[in-house]
Formats: sequence, C-alpha cells, structure tokens
Amino acid sequence: MHREKGQSLAEIGLLLPVFLLAVMMVVDIGRAVYYYSVIYNAAREGARYGVIDMNLVANDPDVAAAVKRLGAGFLKDENINSQVISPVGPSGKAYRAIEVSVWYEFKAATPFLARLTGSLSNSIFLRTRATMQLEQ
Repeated sequence: MHREKGQSLAEIGLLLPVFLLAVMMVVDIGRAVYYYSVIYNAAREGARYGVIDMNLVANDPDVAAAVKRLGAGFLKDENINSQVISPVGPSGKAYRAIEVSVWYEFKAATPFLARLTGSLSNSIFLRTRATMQLEQ
C-alpha cells in the first residue's frame, strides 16, 4: 500500500503526452477542413468571376485575383494557387463552362498528421475544383 502512492502520477505522466497529441491532431484536422472550405469557396468565386468575364484566357490573372481576394482574410496569399482549366468550348468557339482549380499548402501543427498522408514535409496540399456553366 505504501509503495503505490506515486502510481497515479506516473500513469498521468505516461498518458498525458499521448492524450495532448491526439487533441492537437483533432484540432489540426479541424483546421484542414476549414481551410478546404475556404479554398472551395475561393474556387467557386473564381469560376463565377470567369463566367461573368467574357474575355477570359487560360490562367487569367483576374480569376487568380478573385480567388485570392476571397481567401485573403483567411489564408496566406503566397500559399494559394489557382488555374483556369477549361475556358474554351467544345469546338474552339466560345466557352460553355469554366473550371477553376485551386490548391493550398496547409502547414500542420502536429508532425504526425502530415506523415499519415504520406508527406515527408509538414505540409499537406489541399486541392479543389469548381465548375460553372455559362448562361445565356
């Protein structure tokens, strides 16, 4: 009985780091989902801008500016990248739809989260696409 006095302290000392790491991973997953939502909305905003702008070319800087404008308050601008994928229609005439692809380099706070996705660095690339049809 006398020798079991520090047992609970030792158990807490062993389990607390594992528990805190699990909590941090859950927070990191929540951050990743939030950032994915932001870049998806930014892709939609870029596609909407591209549908409105009739003089669109591939990799239009105005679409990239619209994407960055939406993500500016939430994400670091240098980590947001976008690309207009299909501004031309089926026969080379006016385009019928525009597809914008956006990707963001997410820096995880816990090193194990990025390792679970197969990344050797502490970065996870979040990618999304948005397509909008031209309405006339």
